[in-house]
Amino acid sequence: VLAAAAAAASTGAKSPGGAKSSGGKGSAPPPWAAASEAALAVWDGVLSDFGDPALSLDEELSCHVVLSMHGGSASLRRSVSEALPSAVSAKGHLRQEKVVEFVRKLRQGSRSRTVLMGVLEPSSAEEVEAFRAMYERNDSIDKCAVLEEGGMLECYVVPPGACADKLASEAGSSVRVSEGKAL
Repeated sequence: VLAAAAAAASTGAKSPGGAKSSGGKGSAPPPWAAASEAALAVWDGVLSDFGDPALSLDEELSCHVVLSMHGGSASLRRSVSEALPSAVSAKGHLRQEKVVEFVRKLRQGSRSRTVLMGVLEPSSAEEVEAFRAMYERNDSIDKCAVLEEGGMLECYVVPPGACADKLASEAGSSVRVSEGKAL
């Protein structure tokens, strides 16, 4: 997932609409709070994709996934965690090259947005086939799912392959999206 977060995210501002946080309960610190270069789970929930008009089948695909982020400050990871509700649906699809172009422009010229990269993967072995069907369907039409956002995040599900590798490379990230995962 690529998220273009508004400046409010970097200041730790609360998400409008009271979105559900996946931060921990009790005395254990939430997963986004750890200071680490390793991937940290910041959100888990249901991802749904209703397909694209370019497809003859417009079947809804849905699965439970986990979003992990590499790097970024604890406050930025917390903002992402708090901004995403427990279920997120695709509101449309965008050509992969348009996502690359958009992210490039943001990185070069925006002073009020931050580009974040995270890796999405199925939450369990039972979810693998549904998740694979979702990203393979989008990859077959060279598109990324554009997710509903709560006003603070713009999120895109990028299938593994050349587009995901290009985005990671341009960001100077060593993250590689392996089979069975998405950016």
